[in-house]
Amino acid sequence: MRPGIVLLASVVALFTAGCPQDPVPDRIQLYSVTTAPPARTALLVSTDLDHHVEMSRGVALGIGCWDTCKGSCENPTFEVTDTAIATVRPVFRASGGYATWVVVAKSAGTTQLRVANACAEQVYGLTVADPP
Repeated sequence: MRPGIVLLASVVALFTAGCPQDPVPDRIQLYSVTTAPPARTALLVSTDLDHHVEMSRGVALGIGCWDTCKGSCENPTFEVTDTAIATVRPVFRASGGYATWVVVAKSAGTTQLRVANACAEQVYGLTVADPP
């Protein structure tokens, strides 16, 4: 009788423990909601391995964000390392809707854009080039 109880306890422990899995880290990602005007560049890349933004000077790129915690990207903060190159500002919508922001490319150069909230944070490389 005792070996049967040990076997049953082992099987129950195996099923309740499950298979070990690597934890998926929480993350926050940006996505573009507008495009660049003709003859200008506004490219936002946000993949598991690559996070960068390429813009032409003078372009304003509308962006939104989502996160893996709630999906809605609540209360994000944006920080640009060199504000002479670019800035990020909120977009006011009288009708409400999803929160959006705009990245304004001010001068040519390379900097970093950091977005963070209570869920996670992500750093994007940000390159601004003079238009042709």
